[in-house]
Parts: sequence; C-alpha cells; structure tokens
Amino acid sequence: MLVRPLIGVGIERLGYPPLLLGGILLAAAGLGVVPLFRTFLPLAFAAGLVRVAQGLTQPLTISLLTGAVEDHMRGVALGLRLSAMRLASFTSPLAFGFAVTAWGLSWAFYLATLVLVATVSGLVRSTRAMLTPDRW
Repeated sequence: MLVRPLIGVGIERLGYPPLLLGGILLAAAGLGVVPLFRTFLPLAFAAGLVRVAQGLTQPLTISLLTGAVEDHMRGVALGLRLSAMRLASFTSPLAFGFAVTAWGLSWAFYLATLVLVATVSGLVRSTRAMLTPDRW
C-alpha cells in the first residue's frame, strides 16, 4: 500500500515495462537472499523487498492488462489473470515442496529466484516492444 502512490512517478520516469520488470527482479532479490540470513532483521528486510515488489507488480500488471484489451474484454482479461494467479497459488507450494524434499529448504528460495529471473529474461527476449518507451 505504501508503494502504490509512488507508481505514477516511476511510470513517468521509467515507463511501465522497466518498472514491472524491475519489480519482478526486486522480488527475485528478496527471495534469493532469504537462505543467507538467520536473524530477524535481515529476514524482515528481505520480506520487505518482496512486499514492495508485490506492491509494484500487482497494480502494474492489472493496468497493463486492462490497457492492452478492448473495453468489452477487460473482464475476461482480468478473469484470466486471476485464474493464472490461483493456478500459481496451487502449483507453487507443490513445486517448492518437491524442491524442499529433494534438495532442502534453501533450494525452494533459489528455485523461486530462478523462476522470476527466467520470467524477466523470457519477457525481454520475446517482447522487445516492452522496452520501447513510445509504446507506453
């Protein structure tokens, strides 16, 4: 909630795509450092990074989605996003549970980091238009 008022400034300075991709990478950083810490304050800082990232990426993805479809398709687009989020909420604990069982707790965080970094890499490679500010 604290990040959302700053999103407008971020969009003006960076644009939607860099801000969204940066938010995803911020989440990856927050998750990737968790296994390195053992005390409360560093873990709270890492959790804060992830929450800031979520505060950025959730409204940005909704905004990008609604702007990318015609008005009469907004409900469908948002419904598909919500369905994808629910699917991820179901499959992520299964995947990370298997990772924990096979390799240990730290690897669940490393796997989540890898998935997020791969997502950003895939988005950048597959959609060069995301990096052109005139599109947004």
